[in-house]
Amino acid sequence: LSYAQRSKFGTASNVTSVLPTLTFMGNCIVELYTLDYASAYQHAFIYIRQLALHLRTALMKHTPESLAAVYCWQYIHCLKLWVAVLSASQKKNDSLDESSSKLGGGAG
Repeated sequence: LSYAQRSKFGTASNVTSVLPTLTFMGNCIVELYTLDYASAYQHAFIYIRQLALHLRTALMKHTPESLAAVYCWQYIHCLKLWVAVLSASQKKNDSLDESSSKLGGGAG
């Protein structure tokens, strides 16, 4: 949750001050989630599902608010984080890979 809150400020104008922190936090999160697969699966599923719900809402409603929830740095950074977590534990989680590939493709 702290990563998502911090990534909100990771815009192109302040990338030099925020990006190193986000990279460090992301690397730590990836390492932590690859330690214990059973508990990591539950957390990852919830967060990836939340990203998918935001994407589905944006695709269905087409309102400025729903599109802004997807077209922002916070969403992009969080998506990047979960792709890194999934790729680090790719050998273990086929079911999350399938749902994340739909999310990455925009099918939510």
